[in-house]
Amino acid sequence: RILQCIFADRIPMADQMGAEESPQENNVSGLFSSVTFDSVEKALKYAKCKHDFDLRAIRDELGLDFYGMIKLINYIRDKASSSDGSTEEARVARVRSGISKREFDESKYMKPTIPDDPMLYELDFDNVEASIESKSSQILSNSTEVLKRKIAELEQENKALHQNVTSLKETVKKMGASLRALILGNSHPDTHRSNPTHTPAGRTILFGDESEPDEEQDPPELDEKDIGEEEAPTLEALVSAPEPNSDPNVNPDPKAISDQAVSAEAKKGEKEETDGGDVNGAVNIDYFSGYSMRGIHEEMLKDRARTEAYRDAMYRNRDRFQDKIVLDVGCGTGILCMFAAKAGARLVIGIDASDIIDKTRLIVSENGLSSKIILIKGMLENVTLPKHIQKVDIIISEWMGYFLLFESMLPTVLTARDRWLSPGGSVYPNKATMYIAGANMKQYRASYIDFWKHVYGFDMSCMITPEDRFPETSSEIVSSSSLVTTTYAFKSFDIQTVDSKQLDFSSSFTLQALRSEALERIIVHFDAEFDHKLNNPITLSTGVGETDTHWRQTVFYLAKPLKLVKGEVVKGTLTAKRRKNNHREYNVTISYWIDGKDSAKHLQDFSIRVSDS
Repeated sequence: RILQCIFADRIPMADQMGAEESPQENNVSGLFSSVTFDSVEKALKYAKCKHDFDLRAIRDELGLDFYGMIKLINYIRDKASSSDGSTEEARVARVRSGISKREFDESKYMKPTIPDDPMLYELDFDNVEASIESKSSQILSNSTEVLKRKIAELEQENKALHQNVTSLKETVKKMGASLRALILGNSHPDTHRSNPTHTPAGRTILFGDESEPDEEQDPPELDEKDIGEEEAPTLEALVSAPEPNSDPNVNPDPKAISDQAVSAEAKKGEKEETDGGDVNGAVNIDYFSGYSMRGIHEEMLKDRARTEAYRDAMYRNRDRFQDKIVLDVGCGTGILCMFAAKAGARLVIGIDASDIIDKTRLIVSENGLSSKIILIKGMLENVTLPKHIQKVDIIISEWMGYFLLFESMLPTVLTARDRWLSPGGSVYPNKATMYIAGANMKQYRASYIDFWKHVYGFDMSCMITPEDRFPETSSEIVSSSSLVTTTYAFKSFDIQTVDSKQLDFSSSFTLQALRSEALERIIVHFDAEFDHKLNNPITLSTGVGETDTHWRQTVFYLAKPLKLVKGEVVKGTLTAKRRKNNHREYNVTISYWIDGKDSAKHLQDFSIRVSDS
């Protein structure tokens, strides 16, 4: 059988089919060879036998659905082409490597590589769903007992919660205050909780947390001796004896201590914000609620360029972090806190207003770093640091958004810098630079417009919307081949010194045409630099052609493209301002024209905002 497979191209097709089969037209191309077959099944058997390439096994291993198989087959057809003169073995190796990296999982492979490819129409896809269903049934069957035990546990927890809710209702009734006031922390100063186990003492409730706050208390007193340069402020020191007259039953765990660092001003600020004292209060609630979800943190952690830049800046510069007090602004899952602790920091303080910090406490504990890391839940503008910690040596934060400034987290970092950074201290990253370039729309049209014109031989152009033809603003991975101009650094921020007011700006730019082609899109990306007092500087780049990041590049589509001749110069101005009704979003205005020509100056407005959909 092996010999038959190896020499199949030398055996007449009629002999392979058997005497009882009637000859058919050989119209199925082999996956890797020039041999054609009269059925998909024979083409697949040939690939499996000669090259040990089992398409169905690969499908099952990757769990591909109907569309995944379409992409995979078209990918194989594309990469296994013999047009480059490579051997079959080389083509097989190339395809295997690409599949392992899931290179096939792109929208462009929904378009047939070979017109009217029989393999796209005749291959049985039903087994995909059957295989998944079989695996799901097995998992469910094996988990029945576990689920029963979990249900029993949840029922007990539900019963306990019901009792707690009843108790809380009675407390609310006795206090005579509205539930809303209680949630925001305005409990009566004479009220005292006899059972502090429901909510840690001094906890500030954020954004609809249904728990009832305890009365406001000052953080526990610390030992009187000052924290010197050679002595690390351990958590044991920070959680020493409780205040006189405070509840002796309160467990002074790190969570309680970190939450006690939230000041009374925080509670007042949150009430004003939610009650309408701050026009952007609802914006902040939506913002922090979004960062309570696991998915957004998973995306950032999987961004290796982003995460490893922060790691390398700390691990390769341990001398800068050794024995320092480090503050992480917007700590999220605590990855930067843990990097700093491992880099030698004697104490790390992480602040975050989203509910993800409850998971972060578990992460820090499970990684054995609770003795070095303190976590505080609250908006940074409204919290205080633990007593006897007046200043920090280093501030780290991953504050960058799309277009660098979207989400407006940088002003919060600057607030932390101005309040707590010691003289000579560092903020990382300490510099950010924005770049601009011009590009065509060929890549976009191929992916989002031309696709609908030929879908497996059918015209579906009616699916193209006006927004598809002219999208305005988006975040995309732009290919280097799309660029038609040089790149220009149009705005730079020194995070050590920049003022929040400077984050609304207007900057000019100059671009030169690399070839004669239409300028249809403006591309903006940024670099973040870690080099302040570091022996080993690190740069995180989101530029075109660099390692892809979750930021991608910000793309502005021009309503009036420019037809450029190679060497021509395009000049313009980009103005960016925070929106009045949402300080985390930006309005951008771009003016542009061809220099030295009697050409019109074009002006176009854009918005960088959260989608309404």
